[in-house]
Amino acid sequence: MKPVKNAQGFTLLELLMVVIIIGILASIALPQWQNFNERAQGTEALGILQAVKTAEELYRLETGSYVIVSEGSTIGSYYKLPLSTRFWNYTGTSGTIDGKLWKMQARHKVSNKYIQITVNNGTVTWEGDSPGRPNT
Repeated sequence: MKPVKNAQGFTLLELLMVVIIIGILASIALPQWQNFNERAQGTEALGILQAVKTAEELYRLETGSYVIVSEGSTIGSYYKLPLSTRFWNYTGTSGTIDGKLWKMQARHKVSNKYIQITVNNGTVTWEGDSPGRPNT
């Protein structure tokens, strides 16, 4: 048998090296992509919570108290907000009869992480374990 001259193509070793390099790059990129996706979803919930906070503060400036919702109702229903979006479920209530305290929470449908805003007589507190939460 005559040896083939000018044979073209890749050796098995070269192909294996390319597959290994692609695997290493994918193992680095995938966790970063998932973290980015979770932060972006947190930003959606944060935007809705901040919109309610702004509306509550404007209402308090005009009337002297926050919106007082009836038993079993929520702040979100008062402002005609969706109780659920693609990634989040929202709950909120005015906690006292005198209208000085209210809370609203967004809980992620898949990871069950949450962002909560509590406003007590004008003092805002953010808490939760979602990456989209403000650091205050």
